[in-house]
Amino acid sequence: MKKKYIFIVIIIACAIFAFFAGGKSQTSGQTVCLDGDDWKLSYAKQPFAGAAKSPEEFKALKDVKTVKAKVPGNCELDLQKAGVLPDLQKGDNVYLFRPFEGCQWLYSKKFKAPDFGEKQRLFINFGGIDTLGDVFVNGQLVGSSDNMFVSQKYDISGVANKNGENLLEVVLRSPVIESAKYDDIAGSSGGNRAELVHIRKAPASFGWDIHPRLV
Repeated sequence: MKKKYIFIVIIIACAIFAFFAGGKSQTSGQTVCLDGDDWKLSYAKQPFAGAAKSPEEFKALKDVKTVKAKVPGNCELDLQKAGVLPDLQKGDNVYLFRPFEGCQWLYSKKFKAPDFGEKQRLFINFGGIDTLGDVFVNGQLVGSSDNMFVSQKYDISGVANKNGENLLEVVLRSPVIESAKYDDIAGSSGGNRAELVHIRKAPASFGWDIHPRLV
């Protein structure tokens, strides 16, 4: 298995932009990139009924574990670097990730917002969130994603702290558990193929002739 095929639970190219709301220049302002290896990644088993809806609910799950994370990146590589998993590209180690399919994940990072005035707006931009995620800034829900193929942009002007530290948290739900809540439909071929119909996630993630199953 080649490394280029690993692309699971991804949060890509996070950045914050401050845009002027008035005047001729609509795209001027400051930009702060949130990419880097200073993120934290927490994970725990997701209850089939009643997934965590907020960071507080996530932290109340049983046996929550936390490792260092890099963004852009994915959970498999973070777990490998932390020594939780061996190299999934060797032998049949890829099967060792199966128990993690039923996990919820929490990416978190502290940041300082660029200075912006009353007539300016502050947005947070994600190049991609894989896949079912809710985004919180300072404990407040600012947006949700259900599609890994589109970028996300959320206005955080009303919740961001201009003069101090802010906390960004992204709660991700298990695509496997969430897709199991749907009834099978004609054309999905049943079984695991039904996951491809209901979840807007790269189909190869669920297993393909070119890719092992790594959800």
